[in-house]
Amino acid sequence: MAARKSRKSNSSISASIFNILYVSVTGRANRPYTDPSTRYRAFYPAEAARSLGHRAFIASQSALDETDPSVFDLVVIHRPAFGPSLIRFLNLARAAGTRVVADYDDLIFNPAFARESSMFAKSWDVSPVMQTFERNTDAVRLFSDFTVSTCVLRDALLEIHSSASVTILPNAVPASLLSLVQGKPYAGEGARPFVGYYPGTATHDDDFRVAAPGVAEFCRSRGIPFRVVGPLAIDPELFEGVEMERRDILPFVEMFDSLAECRVVIAPLVDSRFNSAKSHIKLLEASLACTPCVASAIPDMVNCAEGLLTGALVPPGGDWASAIATAWDGYSPEAAAQTRVMLADRFRATRLVAPILERTL
Repeated sequence: MAARKSRKSNSSISASIFNILYVSVTGRANRPYTDPSTRYRAFYPAEAARSLGHRAFIASQSALDETDPSVFDLVVIHRPAFGPSLIRFLNLARAAGTRVVADYDDLIFNPAFARESSMFAKSWDVSPVMQTFERNTDAVRLFSDFTVSTCVLRDALLEIHSSASVTILPNAVPASLLSLVQGKPYAGEGARPFVGYYPGTATHDDDFRVAAPGVAEFCRSRGIPFRVVGPLAIDPELFEGVEMERRDILPFVEMFDSLAECRVVIAPLVDSRFNSAKSHIKLLEASLACTPCVASAIPDMVNCAEGLLTGALVPPGGDWASAIATAWDGYSPEAAAQTRVMLADRFRATRLVAPILERTL
């Protein structure tokens, strides 16, 4: 990369232009933007950094062997993968005086949580999952500076690395995402006939079972169809008499139109430490489509929902049918539009990224 490294001076950070590299580790190496985690933790912060006047680049960790860290002021590695390439790059970066930060948005370290992870749900074989968590823990210990998406992740990281400097960077909304949704008449009086569920991967069957009886009860009693977008195993007996609409996972740019056809969407999670570290993304994305979200009351959802006029949070063991009914019956286009404005401002990417760059650089 041909970036030229800035040199720090006594002038304020906001008046300086810095070279920042965001590094992603994703199984979708050929299409990294389609990975939600990479989108929110690499592409969106890079976009915000550019909006703030900095030069921001994105690369895969597989390219680190060909990357000269000396041309960057800051390197942020999202979910760093432990190995010789990472160790070599970190040694070169330290010798060059380049700040390197590890970023996490999921509890993928500390083997104590391996059995609760979505990786275990995919395979039901704990050995390879345990090895992955152990290697991720080894990677954590190579760093001293971190950004994480939630307060629970911060606390979990400090349990295994007590001397770490950890800053919370919530998943945020960049200008490109705002421009995608702001021109849409989502707050209009559309039909909105569905209760919707949007599992992004084939690992949420257990999460859905938390809400399934309540969803089935509500939809059956009201004659309301249930839309599922993405892979999901559903008990046909439980949902007997419920009209179902099944769709494959949609491209991200099409998802908001689909969300806007729902009067309520759900975001259930099994009550576990692993899930408690997850973020508010489902609530945020639904709100951008002016759609109320009924979600499990994990800490980041509680923080995100503060002051909102739509949706509902369900504690462990709570009544999902009642919560969905409250959100459904209380739907207001005006309140939904106000919620979108409120969250778009609260989680504006430039607003959240700027102070972190100031502290880091």
